[in-house]
Amino acid sequence: FSVNESIAGQVGGAIRKGNTSVMLLYAGRHGEETANNGNEPPNPLDFTSNSGLVKLEHEIGDHVFKLGLEYFEREATSDVRSAVVSDFPVFTDYVYNEQILDRQRASLKWLYSPQGGWVDHLDSHFYWQHAGSLSDNDSASKPLEAMPGVPIPGTERTRVQRITFDTDIAGFSSVARREFGTEDAVLHAAMAGVDFSLETSANKYTRVDTNSPNNNNRTSFAPTDTTRTGFFIQDEIKIRRKFFITPGLRLDWQAIEPDPNPAYLARLEELGRFGQEKPTDYDNFSVSPRLNLAWKPVETMQFYGTYAHGVRNPSAEELSMVFDHPPDGGNPAGSLTVPNPNLKEEQSDAFELGYKAEGSAGRFQTSVFYTRYRDFIENGVATGELDDDNRDIVTTVNRGEAEIYGFEVGGSHRLGYWWDQAAGWEIGLATGKTIGNNLTDDLPLNTIEPWKTVGFLGYEDPGGRYGARLSGTYVAEVKRVDDTTNQGTFFRPPAWFTLDLAAWWQPSETVAIHAGFNNIFDEKYWQWGSVRRGNGHLGGGGATDRATAPGRNFSLSVTKTF
Repeated sequence: FSVNESIAGQVGGAIRKGNTSVMLLYAGRHGEETANNGNEPPNPLDFTSNSGLVKLEHEIGDHVFKLGLEYFEREATSDVRSAVVSDFPVFTDYVYNEQILDRQRASLKWLYSPQGGWVDHLDSHFYWQHAGSLSDNDSASKPLEAMPGVPIPGTERTRVQRITFDTDIAGFSSVARREFGTEDAVLHAAMAGVDFSLETSANKYTRVDTNSPNNNNRTSFAPTDTTRTGFFIQDEIKIRRKFFITPGLRLDWQAIEPDPNPAYLARLEELGRFGQEKPTDYDNFSVSPRLNLAWKPVETMQFYGTYAHGVRNPSAEELSMVFDHPPDGGNPAGSLTVPNPNLKEEQSDAFELGYKAEGSAGRFQTSVFYTRYRDFIENGVATGELDDDNRDIVTTVNRGEAEIYGFEVGGSHRLGYWWDQAAGWEIGLATGKTIGNNLTDDLPLNTIEPWKTVGFLGYEDPGGRYGARLSGTYVAEVKRVDDTTNQGTFFRPPAWFTLDLAAWWQPSETVAIHAGFNNIFDEKYWQWGSVRRGNGHLGGGGATDRATAPGRNFSLSVTKTF
């Protein structure tokens, strides 16, 4: 039986006077690593986070102004024992890591709703945000011994490295909405908008290693400015309250302008025959249409179909990233990521057909979907070459074509619809399966989650004072895996089932109590997203055991609002 220790606190309040309101909020949290259900414990970790929020709102006639100020910081310190006991450890004594994440954001919104003007609603938003991350790593190996207890001088190894990423973004967006026509004939709900942002990103990576005295600057990518500009227009056309036609069009222009500094150019020079020319500017203009069709034979049900064309441009990191990875299960020598300045946009065409119904008896929905990708962008692709240190050379490429398709079915039923004595009781079931294929190489996509089904039985007091829900989750065995990547053979989690019980009680309007009893059967299972990085990342013989999800556990929270 495991308890995952976490202490959280939140205080705040809101004041409104006349046309002005002010809200203040602070939240603090302290905790440790989440316990697993295996024989190998997770890496010890302690974290502390603090966040604050200030919101001011003022209304003047048809205008509403909203100012928001946010601050967040999270510090986590971990003892990465799995790296020391892995099959191919780089350091045999200890690996300590400290990570600090911080974010500051300021935003100003202007909402304009004129009476009888040229627009029904105008929503404009100005914002600025800084986000940063810092990772300090301290590692050491024990000295070799000539005989038990007799170390050989100079054979010990230490390494201290610091990696920082900083991103600043400032932007503006504005959306106008206007309705015209008649509800009983043809009604238009038109909207148009523009957005613009300028982002700057930079990093610094320093390393001091007793095995490599000159290896102290490992800058990963070139400092870069990214400019994004977009315009969209959409019109929801409602015909006699039954038929809906919603065409839309979006135009985007993105420019990525790297400004390589001496530290980054030195990294390129170190790549030798795998080096690249210094990165050049990238820009792309794209057009993305979309169309949604819907039919509502009655108010409580709807049939629909959608099509959307999507575009993803490569990021600044993908265009200029240089990174050397330590040894892992796939390659005991490690790997070296080199940039690919020739990347181009990834395009997709997505289709979906579905049905929705909701009424006093409950709700039901089902859908099937299919998305086809061209020039699919994939990271960490092995080139098949090795450098002079026998490391795999990997990069980011436009893979070619890929597809993702599947279905979703779900719904719930209120038993009180048939029997008054069962008022408040509800049952529900949802299931969905997705399949992803790399069509160019005829291989599965590893990012797809296995088939998942969730069912529940719940009760909610008609007066809204208390309730409870018993939920069961079944996840199928992982079978479709691509082991040809540079990360080694993947562990395939078997199928699993968990049963959870949640309850809540609201003794007053301002107090709420929530409790949960999770994994009641103490099932030992693995989440695919936690183990699909390959065995080399999980730590030797206890790799799969270390990555197990929590066993039987409980949670309790009390919320007080003012």
